[in-house]
Amino acid sequence: MDQYSILLVDNEVSNLRALERTLRNNYNTLSAVNGESMINLMEQNEIALVLVNYRAPGISDFKILETAFQRYPDTIYIILVAYSDEDLITNALKSGRIYGYITKPWEPEEVKAIVRDGVSTYELNHAFKEPIARALFDSGIVTKEQLETALNVQRTEVKSLKEILSKYRIISADQLESVIENQKSSHKDLEEILLDTGILLPSELEEVKELQRTDRKKLTDIIINLGYANEDEVFSCFSARLGLPYLPLSQFSGKIDSGKLLPKKIILKNGIFPVDLISQTIVLSVSEPLSDKVKKEIELETGYRPAAFCSSYEEIQVFLDEFFKNQNN
Repeated sequence: MDQYSILLVDNEVSNLRALERTLRNNYNTLSAVNGESMINLMEQNEIALVLVNYRAPGISDFKILETAFQRYPDTIYIILVAYSDEDLITNALKSGRIYGYITKPWEPEEVKAIVRDGVSTYELNHAFKEPIARALFDSGIVTKEQLETALNVQRTEVKSLKEILSKYRIISADQLESVIENQKSSHKDLEEILLDTGILLPSELEEVKELQRTDRKKLTDIIINLGYANEDEVFSCFSARLGLPYLPLSQFSGKIDSGKLLPKKIILKNGIFPVDLISQTIVLSVSEPLSDKVKKEIELETGYRPAAFCSSYEEIQVFLDEFFKNQNN
């Protein structure tokens, strides 16, 4: 397979050229000098990752980035900022769409590492859209690392993920067949769960999907805005899809100060909020499952094992805003 395409956006030409030299051996690099040309290139190419100087023309007001987020939600976004831009970094990360940031002056190895992680995340996200990959991962038969290995092989061999997993004995043929059969009988997506629980009628689901195609909003937001269900109902279904229990964060209204249990950088980067510490376990509110990398980072930083429950993204943002407002006062 071809190399992944990444888009570099910076009006400082010397910096742009330096980034190109750092990354071009491993990726197909495209360049833009402002927000408008960034969007034009994204319209013409499949972009895995965007690395953008937040001070580039048309970027700092965030409108162009919002457009990119809505049109290309699968792309990974990383911002390049100055050390003095702490508030800017915080606000950008709180948007929930920025994967990470790099401060200037940057080091080549630092850039390579965060871009490599970002592209790996993009690759895994796409793999999980293939039902067999998600089923294998959810069942615990393959780890994230094993999936990454299979994906790396898939980039050089034009074969399906299933063929590669079998050929290189990452899983046995019996395991694969077992998961496929189980998937046929029981694997459900969010839409199926919404229908099975009676939260949506088939006609209502079609209306929601049509609005999703035109408005480019999240399925859950549209359902709530139309009044077909409240947040608790929708996110209880969402949590069933993620395999996590759902708890409204309003139940933890007295736990705002528990944000101190985790370093600020981990909270903001991952859009999570710690609500309690039970023995050696830190209890986290998340809107999507924690990756193995994030779990290890939390254990190394705190010494605690993470345990998670599902809340809506909007609920977590309310807690984040309140916590950081208290911290600044």
